[in-house]
Amino acid sequence: PASGVGRQTFAFTLGLPVAEEIGVTVRDAAGTFEKTVSTTIAPISLAVDIYEARALRGVVPELLLKEFHAVSGQPHNFIAAPFFFPQARHRALVYRWSLNGKEIPGEPPDPGRFTLTSSPGTPALDSLSIALDDPVDGAGRAIANISIRLR
Repeated sequence: PASGVGRQTFAFTLGLPVAEEIGVTVRDAAGTFEKTVSTTIAPISLAVDIYEARALRGVVPELLLKEFHAVSGQPHNFIAAPFFFPQARHRALVYRWSLNGKEIPGEPPDPGRFTLTSSPGTPALDSLSIALDDPVDGAGRAIANISIRLR
């Protein structure tokens, strides 16, 4: 119903997590021109990335974190950004943060934010992980890890 003369786009849902091929045929009303093109659309794996959030700037989107180096004694904020999860279910996602292998709760009301605090002059080497689960889709899970070095 969404395709046909005068229609330019249509939406569809991948039924299974496999690639689907979509073909489009264009022909003029007189039948003198016909062209068919097809493309393959594959599902994308769910992902979560960790970014730094700064006090006056907010999230620093151009700096995807794998390692984080900073001075100890001040709070450092980290944001978990989900990718390729259905937008309608973003509010239902379950965030599971862990520091050095020990699970810690998210910071309500924003479970996608984690704040690390430390004492001044206390060097540390920590591992921060986030596991993001979609409770609607039992297989919907993404994990990210960063190492944090405070000096």
